[in-house]
Amino acid sequence: MKRTLAFLLLLVLAVGLVACADETAPDGMINASTDSAKFNLYVPEGWFSQAEDGISGALAPLGDANVIVTAHLLEEDYGTPEVFWQKRCEPEYAAYLPEFTLVEAECGEAIMGGINAQKYVFTMKKGNATYKYQQLIILDYNMAYVLQYTAELSVYGNYADDVASIVSNFALR
Repeated sequence: MKRTLAFLLLLVLAVGLVACADETAPDGMINASTDSAKFNLYVPEGWFSQAEDGISGALAPLGDANVIVTAHLLEEDYGTPEVFWQKRCEPEYAAYLPEFTLVEAECGEAIMGGINAQKYVFTMKKGNATYKYQQLIILDYNMAYVLQYTAELSVYGNYADDVASIVSNFALR
């Protein structure tokens, strides 16, 4: 009886450990997503997670760039990330972001955490500074997930390797 009970306890612990294995950050990275998020946003160690502030995102080591993931409950079926961008994102950005400019040569199909995504790159001005954005969009059932990297144009390329790692290690829960 004691052996059976001990075996069952070990089995429950083993199942619990396997279930938690997906939550383990890849080597050299930390999880910057909130506990309630339906995804894991892994960023390189040295980036500053904003999860404690209720934001699934992180600031770059020098504070001159950031990455954030937003989740959108879809009330209509957009079908593809391209249609979501065309109907929801692009019109709002064009209306509200000063000097919004799509950098078409850098847009196109992408992979985000092993999932087919669509990438959009654009710039906008704020005061005297020009900011560059990279957004990757995936649709999953009735949700859209948008991973956005933002930096001033002058430092945008400084984090290219970090952003590529962030994008490739993104995972839905």
